[in-house]
Amino acid sequence: MDRGTRSRSTPRCMLSLLATFALVGGTLLTLTPGADAASNSCRARNLTQDGRSDSNLQAVIDTASAGDTIAVKYVCVGNFQVSKKLTLVGEATPGRSKAVLSARDAGRVLLISARVTLTNLKVTRGQAYTGAGIYNDHGTISLKGVRVTRNSAQGVEGSSTATARSPSMTL
Repeated sequence: MDRGTRSRSTPRCMLSLLATFALVGGTLLTLTPGADAASNSCRARNLTQDGRSDSNLQAVIDTASAGDTIAVKYVCVGNFQVSKKLTLVGEATPGRSKAVLSARDAGRVLLISARVTLTNLKVTRGQAYTGAGIYNDHGTISLKGVRVTRNSAQGVEGSSTATARSPSMTL
């Protein structure tokens, strides 16, 4: 092999090797779940109507009747609106003591305009000028064992009533 062939193939080999490492590294990062960076692994179920489990929490909220209780597991990503009387209960899973509601830095996590009870949930990564975690729009919110954290603005804000009924609740 002469010197000219060697110098041309070495950069190609290095570029190919670097591209392979980048692809493998990117895949590993995608598959490694973090507390809030995990993909939408949400499981929501209307306990009152004995509904089946669904990965779309907003769809379960929308189809629920006033007074229903919805169980939530894992990490639900989105901007959720509750405009009827509901109870959302987070269920602990291996490695996670609370279900997580996350806007993943893209809007408000919860907009509430009814009587709503939230239990055993972590509300995080909301991005809004006010009430990034939970915005109370003339509703009544009861928080039991809820942690509102890492939001861009005031965690819970708005009009009407918000009641914390748990020493583990953090704003």
